[in-house]
Amino acid sequence: MLAIWQFLETQMIPPNTDATGVFGWFFAALAVLAAVTAFAIARTTKAKLLAELRARADHDTMITAQQKELRLASIGNLAAGIAHDLNNLLTVVSGAAEIAQQILGEQHEASELLLEIQTAVQRGSRFTQQIQTFASKQNYNPQPVDLGSVVGELSPMLQRMLGRAITMQLLPPKECAWVTADRAQLEQVLLSLGQNAGDAMPQGGTLRIEVVTTLPLVYTLRVIDHGCGMSKDAQEHVFEPFFTTKHRSRNHGLGLATSYGIVKRFGGSIGIESREGSGTTVTVTLPRIRAPRTVVATTHVASIKNCTVLLIDDHEAVRCALQQMLTAMGASVIAAIDGDDAIANMHELKTPIDIIISDVVMPGLQGTHLVDAILAVQPDVPILFLSGYADLEGPCSRLRDRGFVVLPKPVSAEALAAAVLKSLATRTAVSAS
Repeated sequence: MLAIWQFLETQMIPPNTDATGVFGWFFAALAVLAAVTAFAIARTTKAKLLAELRARADHDTMITAQQKELRLASIGNLAAGIAHDLNNLLTVVSGAAEIAQQILGEQHEASELLLEIQTAVQRGSRFTQQIQTFASKQNYNPQPVDLGSVVGELSPMLQRMLGRAITMQLLPPKECAWVTADRAQLEQVLLSLGQNAGDAMPQGGTLRIEVVTTLPLVYTLRVIDHGCGMSKDAQEHVFEPFFTTKHRSRNHGLGLATSYGIVKRFGGSIGIESREGSGTTVTVTLPRIRAPRTVVATTHVASIKNCTVLLIDDHEAVRCALQQMLTAMGASVIAAIDGDDAIANMHELKTPIDIIISDVVMPGLQGTHLVDAILAVQPDVPILFLSGYADLEGPCSRLRDRGFVVLPKPVSAEALAAAVLKSLATRTAVSAS
């Protein structure tokens, strides 16, 4: 108060002002001070309130994101389990078809139907790989892939997904377009781009997919639609996770972000050009490689005759199918329903086992614990694993880290025989040294 009085007396109150005037000036200054104080308090309160609202909004956003992440994780686990069961079923179908083919011979009238079954199994296997890729439980398996072949084989599925209102135009390359990629993940990219193009044309239209050589060292895949297009601002954010131009109920915004990561992993690039009302072109470039050598398939059926195989699988139909495949190759097969049953069989047998073929995930003894139990009984026995899962982390990964081969289901008789021969040869080489 003293400071206010001194300020008024020296700066504000004119000279020769009577007492009434002085008090008037004093109360006016108090009113101004009160107004300024009230304004400052209001600003502080407003700032605190806004900060609290922002914090609450951020908290709600974080909770929503966590719930979405949990939902996606649950869907991923469910998808991985479905893929595992499908792989087991495909193993049974594939095994039965191959055995029937061997019994009937290539000249039988049912031979073509059996080949169709095996082709369908291969397609089903790629489908389960796509499921496992979505579930983030798929091993990255780069290998030479013909880009034009992938587009051609996937186009019927893509057409069914898009519906009759959209017409597809394919421009395949004039020659094989060999690139290094994981086929399942490459198919995932193509399906994602095709789905986005279809969503941009709700009233129907034309989707054009091209595989061309634009530069000497790369192949280019273009996915072109004549849909609604997008703004320049949207194009700047289109590869960011959870960014989407669609309604949230229809899209989670991960398709292009996932595609971007996959293409980068292949050593390629992905870009987008679009104009509102004029459509969108997505361009994927992948490094060219030389055509892989053609390896003539040879049968190894006669090469594993007289081998004693201990087969371990808890799925009865899969176990029977694999047993029939191995028996047809001339092997003597002892079947076990799980790891504990296998160990009991090993203790009862008077002759050593030549090779053990086992599922990875089973009740009781499994994975590395099963390996330790087996090697404690017979230290030099080779072990080959089969699995309907192809996870980067978990039992399959730990087995690979210890040097064991894990074959993905479904497995053909040819692939199984080759893996058995390789395991036996490795044991022989180690013993000789």
